[in-house]
Amino acid sequence: MNWDGIISLLLATLETLLIINLLIFVDKNKQNNLVLILVTLFASYQMMEFLICNQELKLPIFTYIAFLIITLIPIINYFFILIITNNLTIKIFSLLGILFVISGLFFIVFYGINYHLFKVEKCSLFYATYNYPLEFLYGLYYYSPILISFLLLLKLIRNTNKLEGRKKLLPLLIGYFFIIIPPVLGFTLLLFNFELLLKSMESILCKFAFFYALCLSYYSLSNSKFKDERNYLKYLSGYK
Repeated sequence: MNWDGIISLLLATLETLLIINLLIFVDKNKQNNLVLILVTLFASYQMMEFLICNQELKLPIFTYIAFLIITLIPIINYFFILIITNNLTIKIFSLLGILFVISGLFFIVFYGINYHLFKVEKCSLFYATYNYPLEFLYGLYYYSPILISFLLLLKLIRNTNKLEGRKKLLPLLIGYFFIIIPPVLGFTLLLFNFELLLKSMESILCKFAFFYALCLSYYSLSNSKFKDERNYLKYLSGYK
């Protein structure tokens, strides 16, 4: 029996449950909408990885679609953190955001034109290893907004004096630790030129991101009108 990609299927299923939860129980505002998009991207990538590794959909076009999905994650997460930290209107961070968007669009278009260069080198129970063009530049694009976002979130928590504000943000920071580990490891691998493991970092990050998705969902629930009442059946029956 082929067990490759089974973990991806499991995570995709669990993240789909989170998506349903977000659709039903959270307010529709900018922050929560970005959370919904992020969790949807996480689930979509996991499903693509399952199809690629377990169902043998290893044609370059399917690998490109997987990369198209994960290319959007750092950008959307960056703007999500900018909104939370009230840095969206600060010029330097806005310019960085524009730079990340342009970089992301470049990779989407460039990779789309050269999708035939994508190759799945290895599949395993936990992650997939890909061969793709401009690996170093893509890694730099992918990890930079994640690291910057982490520093902004950490700074906000350190500068927040109110206990209630810290308690609300702390789970988000804990979840963020799970997606900061692969970028830090990725930059370390870049320095020591460990190419094989480096090619699997995006896949590994999306596995760790499941815990971030859990924390994002919790944050959205605590950021909604439903935050003080956890009786789901009462809510569905018309409670406001």
